[in-house]
Amino acid sequence: MCMNCGCGDYNERHKPTDITADDLMAAAKGHDMEMEQAADMLQRIRREKGITIVWVEHIMGVLMRVVDRVVVLDHGEVIFSGPPKEAQGNARVVEVYLGSEAVA
Repeated sequence: MCMNCGCGDYNERHKPTDITADDLMAAAKGHDMEMEQAADMLQRIRREKGITIVWVEHIMGVLMRVVDRVVVLDHGEVIFSGPPKEAQGNARVVEVYLGSEAVA
């Protein structure tokens, strides 16, 4: 179904501009090959179709290798927005997700 107007058609006129992937990796946790395939699929969609992907994820390993930008929330507040490598080294992000002991 077309998300733009609700009709049953899909064509260039109704081409989606974005999709949301919510905890895509949860079902594949512990299955590295499936996780890589899912990440590759999202990259292909983005590259070949030009579709923006909003990817909500808690399994960070694969995500950090394939995204261009990370937005980190803490109780609904944006605490970081930028490249994945910068997020990994951001003290506030580490504290919120790994605890204050990880920062020390």
